[in-house]
Formats: sequence, structure tokens, C-alpha cells
Amino acid sequence: MAKDVYVANLNPGVVRNEYHATLIDMFTYDLCTSQRIACYSPRLAGGCLGIFRNLSVGHFLELGETDGFEQLEWYLSLDSDIQLYPALLDDLLSHADSTETPIVAGTYYMSLEGGIYPAIFDMIPGDDGAKHMEPRYKARDSIPENTLIECCSF
Repeated sequence: MAKDVYVANLNPGVVRNEYHATLIDMFTYDLCTSQRIACYSPRLAGGCLGIFRNLSVGHFLELGETDGFEQLEWYLSLDSDIQLYPALLDDLLSHADSTETPIVAGTYYMSLEGGIYPAIFDMIPGDDGAKHMEPRYKARDSIPENTLIECCSF
């Protein structure tokens, strides 16, 4: 396999031990199996995460044009408040295809009024008669396990 994965992590400067330990497990698993991780880029990020995510993606795209990193194809962004598992990267990439499914993500769960829901959203179109049409999003109540699903946002 080619070293074709760029792993990014935006964090506030303090990373939970549970995340760090599971990140090491994922890197060790990759090193001992498919060896696809080419680069790890942890970045300090405060508020305005969108800006820092864009900078990180820009670095990934620029790096892919430099010597030694021409094979970079996949960008994996990890939040530092989660726990990973060793085969996560292989599991995600088993569903990825540069044409059919260029974006895949693991499921996060969130606590909302009334319960815990997957952080997967469907768009509810705005009212046609509204002066300012904004899409609205509704979290899904549930999702099937271990299944690739299409969604509007995650």
C-alpha cells in the first residue's frame, strides 16, 4: 500500500489522555499492517475551528505537490475529544472511493434534549414564502450499525 493518508488534529493545546492513548494505538496498528499514514499534523486551534480546518486542508493539498508526498490522497481529521480504535483508518478507507464515496466519517453521538442522537443531519428545506431562506437541519433519531449511509451533514 502507498503512504497516502494525511492525519490532522486540531486541538486547544491540551489533549485528553484517552484520545492520545487511542491515537498511539491507531498509529501502531497502521505501522504494523497497511502502513498508509504518511503524515501527522497536530495543530493548535482556538475558536473559529472552520478557519483552522481550512488551513489544515490547505497544508494537505500543498504537501501533496511536494517531493515524497505525491501519493497523498486521503485527509483524516480527528477531534481530540474522542476515542479511536486501532483499525479505524482501515475501516473508514474500506468504504472510501475517490469517485463514489470521497468523504466518509465515523459516527459521533451527541446529547440533545430528549436523548442521545447520532450527529448526522438531514436538511429540511426552508419555507418557499420566506424572505430569507435558510436550510434547517434535523438530527436523525437513529442509524443502522456498521453501514455506509448517505447524509447531508455530520
